[in-house]
Amino acid sequence: MSHQRILIQLLAVLAFVAFAVLRRSPFLQIIALCIAALVGYGIVQDQFTVRLCPEYFTRAHPTIPDYFDPDRDLEGPTLLAISWGFLGSWWGGLFMGIVVGLTARLVCAPKLGPRELAKPILVVIAVVGITALVSGLIGYGLAKAGVIWVAEDWERVIPRERHVAFLAVGWTHAGAYLAGVVASLGLCA
Repeated sequence: MSHQRILIQLLAVLAFVAFAVLRRSPFLQIIALCIAALVGYGIVQDQFTVRLCPEYFTRAHPTIPDYFDPDRDLEGPTLLAISWGFLGSWWGGLFMGIVVGLTARLVCAPKLGPRELAKPILVVIAVVGITALVSGLIGYGLAKAGVIWVAEDWERVIPRERHVAFLAVGWTHAGAYLAGVVASLGLCA
């Protein structure tokens, strides 16, 4: 993944959030709120998971070049977590924001704005976090018991002693994505 591609995504998201705030459109502000909430969550989750299994980010994802040394890939856990936390979640926040925003502004009576949705969105984030934790623990337990294992393609690039952690982190992320979709739809209901 190139610096330009990452920078374009970051600038586009920041420009959208700034536009939503300045425009004072409740619909756009709901989208911005959802993006901010999921990006914040994604960065926090990745701060933990990158330390459990850095290979999940360095070998199972496209490499991110080090901004200060373009001849090297980004390897530091904190910057990897911030980068992938943003890249892996802003689009989920966008989709969540669109669905929640349309529901809040077109379906609900009276119409709901970002202030009324702030706490329910935090509940969605809490559900995502709890589900991710439980999913990761289940993945860890299943991997440790030999019920699940790393696919053949990954065996070549993930050290054997990291397989259990790799699966636990993968289950954590899968659980978070699934919970995000289900909890967002639940919020709309």
